[in-house]
Amino acid sequence: MMRTFQEKLVNAAEILIVALLIFLLFMLVSCKHKPLSADTNEDLTNAATSIPFPGNGIPCQSGKVYFYNDILPLFVSKCAMSGCHDNGSASNGVVLTSYQSIITGGIVPYDPNDGDIMEAINETDPDKIMPRPPHEPLTAAQKNLIVQWINQGALENACESCDTNNISFNGYVKPIIENKCKGCHTGLVGAYSVPLITNYNQIRDLANNTMLYGVISHSPGYRYMPKYGPKLPDCEIRGIQKWIDAGAPNN
Repeated sequence: MMRTFQEKLVNAAEILIVALLIFLLFMLVSCKHKPLSADTNEDLTNAATSIPFPGNGIPCQSGKVYFYNDILPLFVSKCAMSGCHDNGSASNGVVLTSYQSIITGGIVPYDPNDGDIMEAINETDPDKIMPRPPHEPLTAAQKNLIVQWINQGALENACESCDTNNISFNGYVKPIIENKCKGCHTGLVGAYSVPLITNYNQIRDLANNTMLYGVISHSPGYRYMPKYGPKLPDCEIRGIQKWIDAGAPNN
């Protein structure tokens, strides 16, 4: 039977819609970002100024938890992500990128059983827990570190001393990555198109292509990491560089 003019119009519209969907799918696939490195042509200009670590040469005391060494990196890595509690998103009006904002966000000095932040990180309901899935929750050790800091008065403090004589991946590099980098570079995608940081091979690859040292040392041409706050203590950066110079072994 001959198709009516109206049926031909419907058929043409269907073909046009299918073609448009195929075009959009092609554009979506082709717009994937390449990992950031010194070899790409992508603009890596930082919006922020490199902030020195505020240790002031104060030696670290055993058993004491320091805000800039231990606590701020956890909040930045685990909570201050795009869409959550960074400066741009401020989910539910909460920003967790500085000492004042973290205290205001819900920390009660000397009382780790009170405050909105402690309630959120200890929550078991997946719709309420922080960080939200698919991002990994804080480990028991990380939660305990925050509890110790609160019990010690939740001070805005820092120290600057570490042992770089015996550097290993598992004993030195991995804990720094776990506490200060992994939170932003896990889940479904890595931040800034940087590959996920979940195992030795991924960290080794970032070390071997100069990206790891470039971002933590705030070298020209790299994004400053951690994203918010000061860069890592100089001794930690030296320790990671020493591990890289040794061939980035899995030791």
